[in-house]
Formats: sequence, structure tokens, C-alpha cells
Amino acid sequence: MNNTGNATATNVTVTENYDENVTFVAAVPAPSSGDDTWQFPTLNVSETSWINISVTVNASVPNGTVLHNIVNVSCDEGVTDSDTEDTTVFAVPVCVETATGTGIACFDTDSGTIEDLVAVDESTLPEEGKPELVFPHGLFSFNITGLTPNQTVVVTITLPDNVPVGTQYWKYQASEGGWIRIPMGSDDGDNEITITLVDGGWGDDDDIANGVIVDQGGPGVPPMLAIEKSSSPTTVAPGGNIAYTIIYSNEGRVDLTNVTITENYPEGITFISAIPAPDAGTNNIWTIGDLPMGTASGTITITVKVPDSRDLAFTESGGVTGEGFVMVSKDISTEQKPYTLKNVVTITCAEKGAVSASASTTVGGVPGTSMSVTEHGSGIYESEELLNLETKNKSICLQKSTEAESIPLTLILTHGG
Repeated sequence: MNNTGNATATNVTVTENYDENVTFVAAVPAPSSGDDTWQFPTLNVSETSWINISVTVNASVPNGTVLHNIVNVSCDEGVTDSDTEDTTVFAVPVCVETATGTGIACFDTDSGTIEDLVAVDESTLPEEGKPELVFPHGLFSFNITGLTPNQTVVVTITLPDNVPVGTQYWKYQASEGGWIRIPMGSDDGDNEITITLVDGGWGDDDDIANGVIVDQGGPGVPPMLAIEKSSSPTTVAPGGNIAYTIIYSNEGRVDLTNVTITENYPEGITFISAIPAPDAGTNNIWTIGDLPMGTASGTITITVKVPDSRDLAFTESGGVTGEGFVMVSKDISTEQKPYTLKNVVTITCAEKGAVSASASTTVGGVPGTSMSVTEHGSGIYESEELLNLETKNKSICLQKSTEAESIPLTLILTHGG
């Protein structure tokens, strides 16, 4: 305060009106009475006097709250004045190095105070019920104090790097039976996410409405492991070759490790070659190892031979006897019909379950010789036959002897009426 007039002010009184959201701590000079009143005997012309006051903002005050402070001054000469000062509450984020070493993560709350923030190694938490996600920045444990019971808070987390849309915040909460998902309010692909926690409710580990929220969780990212498979040609003659092309990729935002590709060849397939070559001692396993995030990808080309046409030689002998109405029917063919070979490839990694893809190829048929035999009638029938069939030369030889005696068939019909 200062005296800009042309006479000395006497019995000068200064009164401070604190905002309800602050608490007085100290002042220099100390108040003359209470914690808000100062008395000065005189204030000479052009004289300036200072009062420095320290207050603390109550912990439960939300971020963005405007604090209103009013000071009044008066003197015996009847002169008064007042001034105001508005201050917006802004809590300084609390930061910690991530457990995975990706950088610094900072936490801010719209109410209360974040305390005891520590990085948590994912491996220290139970595996049972854990979602199939990658936690690139590990997890975090912290408390929020200074709340009113049952209060809801919004926590803003600034991560060292962007996380993709679809990121999920999971925490381990024993009181809720294990791993639970906490809804996220900001999920737009940048490095800032928000979560909502409730004292004594959802997201509070101690499950008690006591003005303190205990949290242990972190953002998880779905691994984006992909694999495709195609075959050429899609139709092949027996004994022909098929070229399989496998394309694998990591399209996510996390590195994948222990990546392995396994081919499951159909029965009868003969492996010929592959680029790159499979693991030593195998013809169907490729150990990729690490697959970095982003657009990391690779291609495997495999050549196989489908089974040759079947060389079948078949001999059958037998006989048939019958009395009454007799019918004998037989279809014989050396034709080989088309069939489908389905080839399945599987890719696995340490961060995600197996992903599979398949390609199907039709193996063409082989034309042959066909024969149909049908006999029927009423009476006494006796027959013997010898059948020889070979698919190689497409031949059918049927030797048959038959003895038959025709007997009229009598039908007796009765009328129920």
C-alpha cells in the first residue's frame, strides 16, 4: 500500500478477506489481530508499506478453480480503498520414469493430490486374468489424497510417446477379483489419456470411501500381429507344384518378440524349397525373433509338390444268391475326382496368442472308365463274378456267371373296408 495524497494517514487498518478454499500459513509483518488484520499508526506522504502473506490451497480444490482474494484499507481521515486478486488453481503434475525405460510419465488430477507415484514392472503382477495386451510403458501405482468420501476424480496421464486409438487402461484390483478395465475419456492417438476414478468405488484399490484413492494400473496396447497366405496356381494337376506366399507384419505400436512361423502342410504334400530357408532340421518352422513396431514385415515363399494320381489295382471276387424279388446294382469307375488341399500357417509371439491364415488349392481330377451293372427280377437267382480294376491304364474287367429261374410274382391285396 502507498500514500499518494498530500497528508499523512493515521491509524491505517488493512483487512484481508481470504477465499474459502485457502488456509492462512504466515505473514510478514505478522497480523495485528487474528490472521487477517494489520494496524499501522501512520503512513506518510509517498510512503509504501508491504505485507507478504502465505496461504495453502486446500487439497480437495479442483484444478481450474478461481480463488478470489480481497483486501480493504482505511484510515482515520475517512479515506478507503480496496483491491482484488484472482488466482487459478493449477496443480503441478507428478512424474516418474517408466518401468520399461521408455521415458517420463506425468500424472495430474483435477482434485486432490497425487502422492507415492512409482513405476510398476508388469511381471510383478498376477498373470491370471490379465488381458492380452502389451503395456509398453509398464504400469503405475499412486495414491490421491485430500478428497471427500465418494468423490470422483479425473486423472490425466501424459506418456513418453503416442499410444494408438483403442488403447485400454487396465489395473489389478484385488478387491474386485483381479484385473479390471478402467474407462478412458481421452483416446485420440496422442500421448495423453484420461481415466476416471471413484473414492471407495471403481478404480479404488482399498474399496473404502475414505477420501483416498489407491490405484495400480497402466495403459495397454493391443498387439497387431498379422499374417496372410496365398497359393499359385489355385488349381493344379496331380503331381504338380504349388507356390505358397506368406506375408507377415507388425502393424501395431509395440515391438513383438519371439516371433515364430509354423507351416502345417496337408497330408501327402512334399516339401521342395523355401525362401528364406526354414530353421535347420525342419521344413516348416521359421524363427523370426523380434518384429519392431510400425510397418515391419517379411515374406516367405514355399514350393511344394501335391500327390501324384493314385495308382490303384483292385481285384474282387464274390457271389450273390437270392429267391423272390432280387435286384443287383453296381457302379464301377477308374475316375479320380478333384479334391481340395487346405494349407494353414500360424504365427506366434510372446505378446499375443497365435494368429493363423490359410490357402486352399484344388487338385484336378483324372478321367477314367466307368461301368454300371443292374439286374433285377423275381425267381431264383445265383451269380458269381470276378472284378479287376486298374487306375493306371483305366481298365475294368468284369467276369460274371449268372443262373436265374423266373418265377411269377403273386401279389395279394386286401381291402380294409
